[in-house]
Amino acid sequence: MSAYAYYLYQQNLDLKDPARQIARVVAGVSNHIIVPEGETPGVFAIDKEKNTEPFFQNAETGDWLVVYRSTNQALIWSPRRNILVNAGVLVVNPEEQQVSETGAEEAATGTEE
Repeated sequence: MSAYAYYLYQQNLDLKDPARQIARVVAGVSNHIIVPEGETPGVFAIDKEKNTEPFFQNAETGDWLVVYRSTNQALIWSPRRNILVNAGVLVVNPEEQQVSETGAEEAATGTEE
């Protein structure tokens, strides 16, 4: 099986099982930084065309936004480049009671529902 065919096979498996995709993203991120144990982060695909926020400046479509609420970490991981593109502290507006995963997804994709 060629490397590209194997990649497509893995992507198809991940589409059928989101937990598998999250596990692959977390494994990739944890190769570069220590992540909180026992927490399943929010994981969101980045669409660079729809997002112009400075935090996403060096991100590419296909990179992943990973959010750990227990430590207020926001990370961008690029599986293609196998690097952490950016890391920062998740700042929550004091007037807001919580940041929803939908809000984080909107930030990653540049869309609003």
